[in-house]
Amino acid sequence: MSVSSADWDTLSMKLDNSIVDSTLFKSNDSLKEPSLSTAIDLNDYKIVQFLAKTKGGLINSNFRKKAWPLLLGVDMEKFHGLCASRYSVDWKSKPQHKDEDQVSLDVDRSFIYYAENGSDSVKTELKSKLNDLILRILRENPQLCYYQGYHDICSVFLVIFSNEMELCFQCVQNFTLLYLRDFMMPSINESIKILKLIPPLVQKVDAQIYNELLLGDIEPFYAISPLITLFSHNITSFSSISQIFDGILANGSLGIIIYYYISLLLSQKENIFQKISLMEEEDCFTKQDVIHDVLSKFILNIEKNTIEQSLEDCTKITKRAPLEKLLPFHQIQRNSVLRTSPLINDLDIKEIKDRLAFITEAILEDQVEGSKITDPSSKATRFSIKDALAKKQNQTLFKMSLTIGIIGLLLNIILKKNEAFQLQTPITQLWNTHSEIINIGIRPIRDLLPKFF
Repeated sequence: MSVSSADWDTLSMKLDNSIVDSTLFKSNDSLKEPSLSTAIDLNDYKIVQFLAKTKGGLINSNFRKKAWPLLLGVDMEKFHGLCASRYSVDWKSKPQHKDEDQVSLDVDRSFIYYAENGSDSVKTELKSKLNDLILRILRENPQLCYYQGYHDICSVFLVIFSNEMELCFQCVQNFTLLYLRDFMMPSINESIKILKLIPPLVQKVDAQIYNELLLGDIEPFYAISPLITLFSHNITSFSSISQIFDGILANGSLGIIIYYYISLLLSQKENIFQKISLMEEEDCFTKQDVIHDVLSKFILNIEKNTIEQSLEDCTKITKRAPLEKLLPFHQIQRNSVLRTSPLINDLDIKEIKDRLAFITEAILEDQVEGSKITDPSSKATRFSIKDALAKKQNQTLFKMSLTIGIIGLLLNIILKKNEAFQLQTPITQLWNTHSEIINIGIRPIRDLLPKFF
């Protein structure tokens, strides 16, 4: 079954009123499959993005293998053309990353759930590939710091792309830089800032659970595992975890993972209250300790159907309580994944590389700036990296103009003082004295020139 070009144009132009909005379509894979297949073939980011948000997400691993690269900005035609040269790059010759020993320890504990039916030889091969994948990410992006749980995320990608390791690397690298960089800073501060969005968000959507669970008095470390692993360490169903990844890519923001957590929390509200009550009767721990323990483990016991229903329900929460309106959001770094949007649907591969290069520099900026707070009054809370890159280029051009102006002023002074126009010595002195001023303008421009030609 296929969709004609004319029919596809009609579907794409009238998305809001089309068949894809119907309940039947969202729950029937046989209706979704041909549209998804055609959207992928035509590289129609908008339709793939929309379908990824419907019930069941991108359906299965075969579709995800084609759709995830699209949602991550990997140009498949150009990728396959460059693939041969990419394989010739020996990443193993690059300096070792300081976290490689920890990677090996975590990889040994990988694929407990997702490859549980595989033979020992299959698991050994997957672990070897996973180890190489993570080490390559770290060696090619040495500014990033590995954290325990990152290997769980990479495991999901590896199961999808196990036979296409170069494509797997490209997707994981883009995903890491676009969505996970806050968790890969030298300190845990940025992760904690994101965690602190959870209590006020719960308060807005369900005051009872906020008050009963004393969320205003307990640090939200109970949610750190599902947050930094995107639930891949807590949910054993590969189908469910794949749909969560579908949702992250479709929404273009890591923020959706916070809403997923809240939605799951609300779905288990009564069970959580009951569990806490039973543990309190044992009178062995304080209420805060009991609450922390229960909230740290409740996701492990949720059934697959409940998880998938919660994924749908979280859309309602996003509309009721935008993250930008929460007070702790003002503490989020200006280069955080929560403040920047990939917006990669209209980019070519060069623009993707430019954006990732900008993000890398932004990471280093954040390390230097520490806890600088973005002005909460700014209307542009979430900006595209493309806009930020353009702003950076404009700043560079301004620096060049300023430098030229300073040099012109200094030359004018020299000319007035030297009536014989014997400029050789003064100009030489000027160059030596003000080399730093010149370099401020010239170096960035020199680096920028290849981007325009």
